[in-house]
Formats: sequence, C-alpha cells, structure tokens
Amino acid sequence: MDVNDVTDAAKGRKHVDTAKETISQGKNKPEQSIISSRQVQDDNVTISPAAKEKSKIAKYVEIVNKMPEVREDEIARVKNKMEKGEYSSPDVLKKTAEKMLEE
Repeated sequence: MDVNDVTDAAKGRKHVDTAKETISQGKNKPEQSIISSRQVQDDNVTISPAAKEKSKIAKYVEIVNKMPEVREDEIARVKNKMEKGEYSSPDVLKKTAEKMLEE
C-alpha cells in the first residue's frame, strides 16, 4: 500500500465524518451530505496478467520441489523385471548401464 493511498483514505474518512457532523448540527440539507458521503471510494487492487502467470509458475515450482528425486514407480517396475530375469541378457544389461551413466 502506498503512503498516498493511506492519506487519501484518511481524507475520505474525514470527509464522511464531516458530512455526518454537518447533518447532526443541521447546517446542511441531508441530500447534500449524502452526495458528499458518496464521493468516498473503495480501495481496489488490480493484479497484472504477468503477476498472475508468475503466481502459477511459482505453484508449479513448489509442486516439483516437493516431488521425490527418485521415481519409486520406475524402480519397482525395473525391480520386477529383474526378478523375472528379463534383464539377464548381456545386451539389455549393457543398454541399462549406458542409460544409467547418461543421467
């Protein structure tokens, strides 16, 4: 929040208070004070499309960071194949070793 926003909000609040005091003292007609009190505006925040995109990316990064380094499902699959003897041939063992070294 900007300092000017706080100052503007305080001015708006003072304007409303002054309008209420004027009504209570009977100095102005109520219609004039109602118009004055309507001049107070609500605060608004606009989030840019770039900021929204950064927020999405940050959520995805958080999800990825929480993921385990080791893919348990892949380990279980390979372990199952090893137990069945599917990796017994020298050709398959060589290819597996090469892929392990690539990572």
